Amino acid sequence: MPQLAPDEQDRLNHAQALVLAGESDRAEFELQAWCDDATAHAPAKARVALASLLARRGEMLRARVALGEPQRRDTYDMDADEAVMATGLLLATGQEGQARRLAAWLHHLHGHDPAVARFVAMLDLPGLRHLPQTNNVHATRLADELRSCPDIVPSLVFAQKITPNTRTLSTLRSAVKQIVYPFEATAYFSPLLESLAQMAELVGDEDDARRWAHRGLQADPYNAGLALLLGRVEDDEAVGPPAAQVLKRVSMKFPDYPDLQRAFTERQAHDLARKSA
Repeated sequence: MPQLAPDEQDRLNHAQALVLAGESDRAEFELQAWCDDATAHAPAKARVALASLLARRGEMLRARVALGEPQRRDTYDMDADEAVMATGLLLATGQEGQARRLAAWLHHLHGHDPAVARFVAMLDLPGLRHLPQTNNVHATRLADELRSCPDIVPSLVFAQKITPNTRTLSTLRSAVKQIVYPFEATAYFSPLLESLAQMAELVGDEDDARRWAHRGLQADPYNAGLALLLGRVEDDEAVGPPAAQVLKRVSMKFPDYPDLQRAFTERQAHDLARKSA
């Protein structure tokens, strides 16, 4: 999930303080104005907060509009909080089929989060009752097998990119986390770190993807795959240097890689737009 700018976090904190002080109407008014302002580019958390306040008053259709009519949106531009709220709103307005599809997507990308898994299980909708769950025993067994052949992990991750399977991906992710650090002094360490970053990105866990990518770049400073991955997530100075800085360094090392040059240019434009917003 993209990091909030300081002013965005301040506005959300202010809205939350208003609600806690019993001034929900004022919080709703301010959030509505923010979300309606096309130049402000209100973040997903603001839309979720507004939809929550509207839904609390029974304004389900207006709440759905606040989320951008989720039944018409590409689910891949939603974060987990938005998808949870949207699923509930779709159910409340009688769109069970759309809610079921969105909940299945939510489980696919965020089912490793216990809160999301519980939410989907509580829906008890047809087609969602037998979604796969990660089995720790299976992950431990897979980890034991991978310790003797860590070189196959990147191929397993690539297969998940082509044909993702929730249970397999979650189990593989858990297994690789168990084995990665014993290989720190070997040539397998960097590919394992890159695999963890890629799997985190596949399930929509941006924080984990960023963390593993920076760790991988500490081990392999010119890893093009990890540099490109960082270009797709927001920066967090507490975790590592800005993506633009990393992309610049790696693109200078590999001037003949057009993907790196393009990613660096796009990231510069993204950062500039965010600063001027």
